[in-house]
Amino acid sequence: MVAVGSIILITILVILQFHWWFPVIFIGAFMLAKLVSGKFSDSKFQPHVSTLAIIISCSFFTWYSTQHMPLKDYRPWAPGNNIREQLVSVAEQAEVEMVYLNKTTCEEVHQSTKDWSWFDSTFEASHIFYKQDKKVIKPAIEPKIKDFRLEDPETGMLMADSLVKNPGYTFLWVGYNVEKTCTKNMDKIQAIADYCAKNNIFMLGGSASTSDKIDKFRHDHNIMFKIYQNDEKALKTILRSNPGLVLIKDGIVIDKWHYNDFPTVEKLQKKYLK
Repeated sequence: MVAVGSIILITILVILQFHWWFPVIFIGAFMLAKLVSGKFSDSKFQPHVSTLAIIISCSFFTWYSTQHMPLKDYRPWAPGNNIREQLVSVAEQAEVEMVYLNKTTCEEVHQSTKDWSWFDSTFEASHIFYKQDKKVIKPAIEPKIKDFRLEDPETGMLMADSLVKNPGYTFLWVGYNVEKTCTKNMDKIQAIADYCAKNNIFMLGGSASTSDKIDKFRHDHNIMFKIYQNDEKALKTILRSNPGLVLIKDGIVIDKWHYNDFPTVEKLQKKYLK
């Protein structure tokens, strides 16, 4: 009963919150394996084997998520998301009323701010301002992606808008701390950058490091594309891998790679750049 109840609760949580069936499949497979092993084994070590299996599987899942892209990405920069839409904000819609008190009766008088024809010397002489009331019709919608700027350290020019609106393919390399950036597979990044330069494909980078450290990193690793500055927290919402690579097409995230999984130009040509 406990196992059945757990699966039911996980299923409800998946439907309401995660929209991802992996947790249900994982729990179901484990429960089934535990049931089968219990039927065919009377060993006193059987419960400990089950516990060990949980520890190993959870540890592997955690390790995989840190060494590669997560199996499920819930962030605004998840593959398939439209970055242009994630950057859009909607202003609050509200009706504002000015509340005055009648100097004689102390009665509250509510006046709309849509039309100020009521406000004249006669009204002002007989009333005193009390407060302002606001009725929210539609609350403001905050952008899901915030503080994404990509500022040129030399000119102060912001490149985020150019990246989002760029037609066709765009590569975004992210190394939020170049002093701690893993240089594994940098030869693949250099090959991709060279391919982009020859085929008129926009490629740029983002980092929270200072301009002198960025320049040194580019020089040391022969990086031809420009690396712009951005807040580290904003870059980490793109991906946690330091560094990582994002492929965007017409403002839509096509794919993302951990530095352990940087693709070759040949793989990119075969799957995307046809």
